[in-house]
Formats: sequence, structure tokens, C-alpha cells
Amino acid sequence: MPSKTLLPSPSFKPNLSPLSTHSSTIPSSIPQTSSTHHPNPILPAAFNREEISFHHPLSLFLRNCKTGNITAIQAFHFFDLMMRSHPIPPISSFNRLLGGLAKINHYSQLFSLYNEMRLAGLSPDLFTLSILANCLCNVNRVKEAMNLYNEMLQVGKRPNATTYGTLLTGLFQTGKVGDAKKLFGVMKTYGVSANSQIYGIFLDGLCKNDCLFEAMELFNELKSYNFKLNIENYSCLIDGLCKAGKLETAWELFEKLSQEGLQPDVVTYNIMIHGFCKVGQVDNANILFEKMEENGCTPDIIAYNTLLCGFCEGNKLEEVIKLLHKMVQKDVSPNAASCTIVVDMLCKDEKYKKFVDLLPKFPVQRH
Repeated sequence: MPSKTLLPSPSFKPNLSPLSTHSSTIPSSIPQTSSTHHPNPILPAAFNREEISFHHPLSLFLRNCKTGNITAIQAFHFFDLMMRSHPIPPISSFNRLLGGLAKINHYSQLFSLYNEMRLAGLSPDLFTLSILANCLCNVNRVKEAMNLYNEMLQVGKRPNATTYGTLLTGLFQTGKVGDAKKLFGVMKTYGVSANSQIYGIFLDGLCKNDCLFEAMELFNELKSYNFKLNIENYSCLIDGLCKAGKLETAWELFEKLSQEGLQPDVVTYNIMIHGFCKVGQVDNANILFEKMEENGCTPDIIAYNTLLCGFCEGNKLEEVIKLLHKMVQKDVSPNAASCTIVVDMLCKDEKYKKFVDLLPKFPVQRH
């Protein structure tokens, strides 16, 4: 076992204050000795403890937390109820509540309630800290998430693959490729096996941070180990190749999908169509668009807009008109981007104004 954590800050007390404001702090995740609860400022002391049964509204609320079918007001109400109940529910119940807030992106409220838990002497478990790390990464507070990770190691809590995936995603999103590589090494040192999700995060992170050579190395290494890659992994790599101008390699990879027992989804098709349009190969993009339909993959508005843009840039106005009519036939409604593409085309040259009368009429969308 390694003796050092990834980032040097063993005495750091994580500041998990509400979003964008660092006026209040949350106590360390290291277990506290205090167990004194704060008095409820809203309800009288006579209602300071309450028995909770399976049929209690709290039980229904905690079940709803799994799907995010809650509101922040409900979360605060039931959190208060949980703190007053006897006995106090297990930490897993608080984890469900925090997880519910995370699902509806109420991170400030989540941090605030975690504050209350710590001040009341409740000790978080691995799942609690994993939820916090995920939320910190989601609001670009990756340094704090890493410090929290170090604290987890300090108190003997060993993060699982899901937590490592969260931290790797945050590091890659903030361009900290070196730190992500170190963390990946530490993860393996602690005996946590990388699964398809972790490798997918790593491939995506390398591609999006212009480390395509390393991404290809990892891809080939995984292939040599007969590691089963999914369509998301391939889409990520194809996208990276297209953006790096390696269209031929991307197309070769795309064509080999069937050999790997995989079918391209709408995302994969959109990436490849965009790749062709980007280098002016709009005819190949159109052929692929038609093949997409033949193979039973329904084009979405992104596919239509990408092809519309490609036709406009190639001055293929007749094709633009045909594609717009096809959208009407397929009951695909244009969005703001579609309208902008067509308007820009018509304004580009006087001679294009004659095409106005050829434009189809789309049904009015009623909301």
C-alpha cells in the first residue's frame, strides 16, 4: 500500500460551502467526538423526537430520492424530521437524501445539510463522501474534491471505482491530465480494478485534452487484452480522430464496428457526418446520412443541422431545399440552429433569394 495520498494536504479541512460562496465551511470528514444536536429553530422542543415507521411519509420521500422526484423544500423538511427522530436513522438514509439533492442539482443545499450533519456529530461513510466528491467536481471545485479524497484515505476509507471515476472526470474536465494519470496509478496500487466506465472516462479525457496519441495507445492496449469496449468508447475515439484531422483513421475505425459486434448509434453517426462536413466531403456525409436511415438509426435534429450546414457551406442549395422537405415528411421540427443556417444561406447572396418560395412550410409547434 502506498504511504502517500495523491495531493499533499493531510491537515486540510474541506471547505464545502454553498455554490460560488465560501463564507461558511463544512467540518472535516474525520469523525468528530461531539454528538450534540442543534436545537430546531422552527419546531418547539416538545416535538424534538418522533418515531418513524416504514409507512411514514419519510419512507416514501427517501424512496423518491432515488429517482430525484423531490424538491429542496421537502429535503430540508425531512432532514429536520430525521434529526429529531428517535432513533436517528442510519447514515444510509441521510445518503439517500443527499443523493436526491444531487440528482436535482441542488448542490448548495446539499453542502448546507452536510454541514448540519457534521455539526451534529454524524460521521459520514464512504457513500456520503463519494456523493460530496461528485458534487464538488460537478461545480468545478476539483481541488476540494481531491482534498476530500485524501481525507478518505486518512481515515481508512477506500474509495471504489465509482468515486475514482468521478474524480478522474473532474480532473480531465479541468485539464489536469497529469493529475488524472497519477490518480489512475494510485487507484491500481490500491487494488481497484478499472472497469469499462473508468476506461471510457480515460479515453474521453485524453481525447478531449488533445492527447490523442496516448488515447490510441490505451485503445490498442485494451484491444490486445481482449477488453470489451462499448460503442461509447469507440464514439469517443472516432470523435477525437475527426477533430485531429485524422478522418481516414476515424472512418476505418467506424467501418470496423460491425466486426466488433457493435452498431453505431445516433451519436456515432453524428460524429462521422460532422467529420466529413468539416473537411468539405459533404457528399460522403450525405451518403452516410442515408445509410444511417437504412440501418434503422433515426437521424435527430443534430444530424439534420450538420448536413444542412455542410450543404450551405458547399453552396448546394438544391440539397438544402430537399433536406428541409425531408424534415417535413419525417415530422422533424427545425430548431433555432436550423433557422439560422437557412437564413444565413439566403442572406449570403442575392441569387439565393429565388429559393425562398421553394422552402417548405413546417407545422406550427403548439406548447
